[in-house]
Amino acid sequence: MGLSITTRVVLSLRSLLFGYLSGLVVLQSLRILRLWPLGLFAFSFAFHAFCFALMTVLGWLLFLLPFVVNENPKRTFRQPFSSALAGGIAGACLLTILLLSLSGRSAFTSPGYPAWAGYAVCAFAMGSVATGLYVISRNRKELGATIQTGQARNKLIES
Repeated sequence: MGLSITTRVVLSLRSLLFGYLSGLVVLQSLRILRLWPLGLFAFSFAFHAFCFALMTVLGWLLFLLPFVVNENPKRTFRQPFSSALAGGIAGACLLTILLLSLSGRSAFTSPGYPAWAGYAVCAFAMGSVATGLYVISRNRKELGATIQTGQARNKLIES
C-alpha cells in the first residue's frame, strides 16, 4: 500500500531538516578538529548555515523530491543503507557541480581550494541522512498502514 504524495512530501521535508542539521554538525566537527584539508573553512558559521540551507533545498528539488518521493512504486528505494549511500553520493556530486560552476572551472581540472573535500563530506552527510531517514520513515509508515488495513480486514471478516 502506497502513501499519499502529501505524506511523502512531509516525510521528506522532515528528513531534510535532519539532513541539514547533520551537515552543520559535520561542519562544526571538522572546524573543531582542524583536520587539514577537511577542516579549512574560510567563512563564518552563519555563512555556511545559509549556504547549506540553499544546498539542502537544491538537493531536495533535484534528487530527493523527483527520484525518491515521486518514485514509481515498483522501483522504489526500500533499503535504508543503499538509499542513504545514493543520497550521500548525490549530495557530494551536486555540491561539486555547484562549486565548479561557481568557480568557473571545468570538471577536469583540480579545484584550487582544499576545503572542497570538507564541503563534500558535509554534503555527503546531508544527503545520506536525509535520504536514509526518509526511506526509514516511509517504510515504517507503509508498514503501519498495511497492519491497520489488515486489522480492519480481519474485523470485517469476523463480523
